[in-house]
Amino acid sequence: MQTYSAQRDQNQEQLRRTVVAAAERVLLEHSAEAVTVRRIAQQLDCSTTVIYNLFGSKDGLANALYQEGCRLLQASLSAVVPHEDPHQYLRELGWAFWGFAHQHRQYFLLMFGGALPQFKPDPASIQDVATAIGLLVAVLEGYRMAGTLKIDDSAATATMLWAALHGVIHLSFAGHLHDAQTARAIYARTIDTLIDALARS
Repeated sequence: MQTYSAQRDQNQEQLRRTVVAAAERVLLEHSAEAVTVRRIAQQLDCSTTVIYNLFGSKDGLANALYQEGCRLLQASLSAVVPHEDPHQYLRELGWAFWGFAHQHRQYFLLMFGGALPQFKPDPASIQDVATAIGLLVAVLEGYRMAGTLKIDDSAATATMLWAALHGVIHLSFAGHLHDAQTARAIYARTIDTLIDALARS
């Protein structure tokens, strides 16, 4: 027989998932700015107190969405089949990041685009990003150890690659790269230039 405490915890976790699912619908149908405690409470026909008790604040709810975005990012990168050729594997990882950003645009903007200017991710959320990007670090470290690519610091190199690719996507979303075709061409050239630089270094 399940104890009262276990049943209560189970109910609380189910309620958290229900609230996060409602917040996710608002995020995807509207924007990060539209995700407010009052709006979610109205959707679920409950008081704002219920949500504050579960998440502590609007930032607590935003962190739950942030962590879901990290899960989606990690799933996108993990779906890429490893390859011994660094050009092929890193290129495919780069396009997986592009795919994540475009398929989950509102998550991307929440996590990396400053969609909530006052929101600062908590340490757990920052660690979730590090875990997702950790896959790229591990890939680069493998190539460094094998001598396939000349890399001094795999973590720093991963951050450099991530920053460069993020920059192109963010410029594209902001309308600075004219059109989708131009953005894709610049993104492709950025990936190839970065990988070629690592191979020549």
